[in-house]
Amino acid sequence: QSPFNKGIFDMLEKAGIQFIKATPEEYIREYASNPATLLVAEYKYVTSFRMANGMHTAAFREKTYESVGLTNSDTTKSLPYCSPVASSPSSTSTSTLLPPGPMPRITILNRDGSRRLMDAAEISFALKERLNLPEAPPVKYTEWATFSQQVELFATSDILISPHGAQTAGLIFLPKCASLIEVFPFGYGIPFYFGSLSHVAGYNYSHVYAGKTNLTEDYKIHSATYEDRLRIRSQKVCVSVDSVVEAVADRSKTGGSVVDCHEPRGRGLRMVVVD
Repeated sequence: QSPFNKGIFDMLEKAGIQFIKATPEEYIREYASNPATLLVAEYKYVTSFRMANGMHTAAFREKTYESVGLTNSDTTKSLPYCSPVASSPSSTSTSTLLPPGPMPRITILNRDGSRRLMDAAEISFALKERLNLPEAPPVKYTEWATFSQQVELFATSDILISPHGAQTAGLIFLPKCASLIEVFPFGYGIPFYFGSLSHVAGYNYSHVYAGKTNLTEDYKIHSATYEDRLRIRSQKVCVSVDSVVEAVADRSKTGGSVVDCHEPRGRGLRMVVVD
């Protein structure tokens, strides 16, 4: 059992939330009928539990913050950045400057195996230079991180950039008003997956595709069979640096206001832990 999964189980017990085990086949059927699913995914077998409503999700998040020693000031450091405030639209392109005020905390969460973001360092440097950030956003990996370290990574990231994968399953611990920017490799992309999770958890979501044409059409062609999907998912990811910078700028302001902020949505949230 991974440190993250063990941490989740410990927190579930502390919160008094029951969980059940399911086979991968049962999980697939469950996901097909309930796409708005919070995931903590790894491999082999699936353990799932259901939260009754969004308020329970918020309480679970706060209890976890408290358990790993995070204070309210840690998780809301850049909160003014995501509060709806008026500002005059700049004549400068949205791809080069962020709105005035507190800077969003940007983290690039990479993978150490399949779908590794090969140009993560270049993206980090470009974000610093073109968005006038005080420092380059860090590139992080969670393969060997403890549960507390992973929770802290999410809790202190206002904008999280990451290739598609289970490492983003901890998005439930992102701070209020945060954004997930998911990067898909050529020929593969399911934005409704973590996109729906972000939506029901109250976060902003967008994705960047490494291909040069239409993601939906490429997916139909290159991921038509299970074998195709396994092959295409295993490739490394090289994406347009410009596209990522644009996505960050777009998530940082919309016209004269900064990113959208809303409460968790949906009748309830479900988290699935795959070990």
